[in-house]
Amino acid sequence: MLLVLIPLLSVFWTGCPQTNSISDSQKPFILRVYKTPGNISVEQWDQGLEILWSFNANTDIIPSDGNFEPYFQIRYRSGNSNWTITNIRIESCSYYFNNLSTETFYLLQIRAGDGGNWCSWTDAGVWKPDIGRNIDIEAPLNPVNNSGDREINFIWDPVPDIVSYRVEYRKTGDVKWSTQTVNTAECIIPDLKGGSSYEVRVAAVKNNKSGHWSPVLLIRITDAEMEEIPEPPVLSIDQPDGSAVGELVLQWNSVAGASKYKVEYGTDSAFNKSTFDFPSSANTWTAKGLRPEDTVYGFKVYAGNESGWSEPSIPVTQVCRLAKPANVNVTAGNAGQLNVSWDKMEGNGVSHYNIYWNTGESLSGAGKANTTVGNAGITTYTIRNLNNDTEYYVWVQVCVLSGSWFDGPHSNAVTGVTL
Repeated sequence: MLLVLIPLLSVFWTGCPQTNSISDSQKPFILRVYKTPGNISVEQWDQGLEILWSFNANTDIIPSDGNFEPYFQIRYRSGNSNWTITNIRIESCSYYFNNLSTETFYLLQIRAGDGGNWCSWTDAGVWKPDIGRNIDIEAPLNPVNNSGDREINFIWDPVPDIVSYRVEYRKTGDVKWSTQTVNTAECIIPDLKGGSSYEVRVAAVKNNKSGHWSPVLLIRITDAEMEEIPEPPVLSIDQPDGSAVGELVLQWNSVAGASKYKVEYGTDSAFNKSTFDFPSSANTWTAKGLRPEDTVYGFKVYAGNESGWSEPSIPVTQVCRLAKPANVNVTAGNAGQLNVSWDKMEGNGVSHYNIYWNTGESLSGAGKANTTVGNAGITTYTIRNLNNDTEYYVWVQVCVLSGSWFDGPHSNAVTGVTL
């Protein structure tokens, strides 16, 4: 028997080079699992692009036994050109690509790994350098807020050899920044909306180029004259005779101090639909397009002003029932005939009408008869072959097809006497 012994090969990673970049020959091949770097952003400078990210080596790497040296790979390219790839130590969370063309857009990507295993490449977006910014200009330090009534009074430490600053601010949640330029280390931004939050930052400017931004401050604007938030309205729902299919009429009281109202509604108390803002003069709204008869809807209304919205009204739930036909009218026609008319029922799904008549006041019992008017657009019908000189009670009913057939309630009885 021939016994072949295969020696075990041990690979040890013995240390970290002192430079920031790692050569291909230094890459280890022990597998790890990495999370994608987070909070990726890009700063545009006059000669290049700076990519920034966050990564916690203690939590963003799933460890296993063995030595390893994790690092980041960052790459960029313009158009369909070849990628330029740089390896960065795991301790770093930023990198600056300089000497880029100010006329060219570049795609940036980043991933974490150790040469044996990588997370997926993550896009950092497509960017081009900004000739209006200089990476060598320091960020102003110690920005603070001394805001007053409906204004921001923003101050910071002066930056040496700087004669102007660029201040940007925006309401929290907005995308676009507003800008002011000042010549001292202070900026007052007046006429802001009381009760709102704003973000503000500052950069020093030299030779018409701005530098690094200060940390962003989140500032809540006060208002000594700010109105009290209104009380919640009281909501009610009505469905008068003749209401269109799939409609409910909401009504609420006028609330002191309210300049607007809004309604939220939905099925199963989800309230996942919202109306636009109504003016203070509006105290009613018609919900349309509701499914009739078999679906419960919930509604609530808010009162608001510049200070904010009230708590919601007590929710009201209701099934959108089919309404009775309105303005039913019965007149004598020729001998043994009655002419019946009613208002057209609006809304989706109206199919036809049923006409009922009887010599008694009841819809059941001897003498009851009925017919179908098979067109939703017809609102008149002549009942024939009736007894002469006899009083009849007449009812009208709407029928709707909305997924299933639904018969609405009968109208109130209307009497007519034949000739």
